[in-house]
Amino acid sequence: MRARARSAIAPAMSAKWRSVWSAFMVRLIPKYWIQPAAYCVAIPFAGDSRMQRPGFFGRNVMWAAFTMAMFGWGVGFYGPPIFLHAVMQRTGWPLSLVSGAVTLHFLAGTLVVANLPRIYARFGIARVTFSGSLVLALGIGGWAVAATPWQLLLAALFSGMGWVTLGAAAVNALIAPWFVTTRPAALGMAYNGASLGGVLFSPLWVVLIATLGFDGAVLAVGLSMVAVIGALARSIFVHSPESLGQCPDGGSFRGQDRLCLPTRIGFEVRAAGGKPKDRSAQSTRGSQAATRSHDGPRCPGGSGLDREPLRHPARAQVRSREFEHTPTAAAVTRRPMHLPGRALWRNRQFVTLALGMSLGLFAQIGLITHLFSLLVPRLGGQWAGIAMGVATLAAIGGRLLVGRYLNPGSDRRGVACCAYALQILGSLVLLAADGQPALLWLGVVLFGSGIGNATSLPPLIAQTEFVDAQRAVSLIVALSQACYAFGPALFGLLREASPAGWNGAAVLAMAALIQSLAMISLALGRRVDSAEFSAAAATKATSPPARPADASGRRP
Repeated sequence: MRARARSAIAPAMSAKWRSVWSAFMVRLIPKYWIQPAAYCVAIPFAGDSRMQRPGFFGRNVMWAAFTMAMFGWGVGFYGPPIFLHAVMQRTGWPLSLVSGAVTLHFLAGTLVVANLPRIYARFGIARVTFSGSLVLALGIGGWAVAATPWQLLLAALFSGMGWVTLGAAAVNALIAPWFVTTRPAALGMAYNGASLGGVLFSPLWVVLIATLGFDGAVLAVGLSMVAVIGALARSIFVHSPESLGQCPDGGSFRGQDRLCLPTRIGFEVRAAGGKPKDRSAQSTRGSQAATRSHDGPRCPGGSGLDREPLRHPARAQVRSREFEHTPTAAAVTRRPMHLPGRALWRNRQFVTLALGMSLGLFAQIGLITHLFSLLVPRLGGQWAGIAMGVATLAAIGGRLLVGRYLNPGSDRRGVACCAYALQILGSLVLLAADGQPALLWLGVVLFGSGIGNATSLPPLIAQTEFVDAQRAVSLIVALSQACYAFGPALFGLLREASPAGWNGAAVLAMAALIQSLAMISLALGRRVDSAEFSAAAATKATSPPARPADASGRRP
């Protein structure tokens, strides 16, 4: 069985090269792969001084979340497409059965991710993360040794429940307390670990299965994952800004008995037991101008993008109210909604965001699950694994661009629509490739460019649109996972029902169609913003000009 799986996953290699690959991939990963790769990916963010403040522990949290995401996605997300092919070759089971196991893998995590905030509150994020890595390691071990279908389904249940504790909601929960105004860049940095996990683990799984066998491969990767996640949980994940006495984004305390409290955008500087002294203005270009001209002792107050201090709080509040009515995209999108209870489910922006993320990931996961097996006949096993890594490398590039240039006033829904448009184009290029290598690689790059943004942009959209962003993020992640969990099975049924030679075309066409629906859904939510923008512009045009304030900040 093992020899059969080895021959199917990768071409034959000489004994010399097998030993070299085994030593390089298994023994040297922790020392020579993680830190250099993470450092190279972090170079575009090196210019952000708020993320590089000396002594700011949030930097360590960001690197730890990066590493956690690399293992989480490399094992729990990019592993099942390889497992599907390996299990079919090892057991001879039908595609529909193994695809159903992949669906159960993603579906099992839905119940866990929907309750992650409560689980974190009860047990702590460090314990939950380490326990999740143990469950994931046991699950992938079951994929390798399952002798009957029910054993495979049980293994999928364990692996699915474990990997979500290292997934998107977990990354957001780790980053959110430490970063507020720099959260897009920090989340992009952490989520790049997910993409790097695909770059490293997609070809790594192929080589390890070819050299060590399926069971040996999951043993090596599982032990490495548990050891690394355990060390991170004990040394980094146990800390919070409150426990270390630090402010989010690297802000510092100034003055006696003053506390730095995170607000929706920026910070509040509050005297102990008293009312807020300074309220940060909306994170717009105007609010930066409102705070830049004042001097005095530096403090975490002011705009989230500008840490210049405020000499006259009253004057800053007046100017903040002026900019609050300026008809800019930032002013509209930076007014989050408070929607308790069931009101969130009746909100159009939440529904369109959840639907867009669910449909986009449904098409994406369904295609990714079968992409490796579709590329094997055209590129071969080894090059197909490299192609999967290239797709995730393109995802890193796409997420780096978004994290670098996404400003607080940017239209985040519009950026997400552009990311889906590139993926649709990639699916169509793969559909038209007809075995031509150049078009195949181009389609893989275009499709991969949106893989990372499909998971990182929805939480950033929720941050600007909802007051309780953590609740909104947990719900949209749970809904999207419940939806995309059925992608592998339904796409597998579509492949089996399609005529011979057309199963790949049917999968690619279906992926492009569903991603188009996801893009339309996000655009419909964007029209709500446009209507509010027009109303704000009309109000500004009809309102009398603001009268100048005196030196005390009061208007005559």
